[in-house]
Amino acid sequence: MKKLYILSLYLLLLSFSFTACKKDALEELPPVTDNTGNNGNPGGHTGNTDDNDNTPYGTPVKDLIRNKNIIDSLFVYKGGNYELGVRFYSSANHVITHLGCYAPVKGTLKVSLWDFDTKTLLATTSINADSTSFVYGRIPEIAIQAGKSYMLSFNNNISQTAQEYLVGTSAQRQPIYPLRSGDFIFDGTYFQSSYIPVFPANMVANEQINFPGIVDLRYKLTNAR
Repeated sequence: MKKLYILSLYLLLLSFSFTACKKDALEELPPVTDNTGNNGNPGGHTGNTDDNDNTPYGTPVKDLIRNKNIIDSLFVYKGGNYELGVRFYSSANHVITHLGCYAPVKGTLKVSLWDFDTKTLLATTSINADSTSFVYGRIPEIAIQAGKSYMLSFNNNISQTAQEYLVGTSAQRQPIYPLRSGDFIFDGTYFQSSYIPVFPANMVANEQINFPGIVDLRYKLTNAR
């Protein structure tokens, strides 16, 4: 029974490993814009101020992708139903107002923020992915603490069907972590086989050359302290 369990776990990890690349998406889906409404619906907002009060905000992952800083290649993958996540921490306290992602599909996806140590769900939002841009959904404001670890994740299931998702990497296929964008440091890829949002507890030990998702957050620049 123990050998069967180990074999099953190995096959699961093997199936999750990022080897089912379909096509290079970097030029086909240029990730340089965002499209945000108060409920995560694509709306009229594009820019660097909050929807309601014009508060300046930051988007660490979108900045990484747009600037092609370390992550300079995007690929489209398709596999099973997964909660895909990346662990991060910040060098300063911040207030997160939105969660989002950039997906190569159209439909409603759920993006979640977790306390990494306690595995507690802090916030989740549904976004209407439009396949062409980062889309963000508002959440109740979450104050994150400097130096504390969090998990940012999304589930690739829409209507009980596993969807394609993007993976970012470097052209040299070298380890990308720790990956810094401003105050934010991303330091590991995680997953869980699931068709509903769950904490992605399994670290992809041999795949730290990839950034899955592509998940992101928005935070108030004026609240750094």
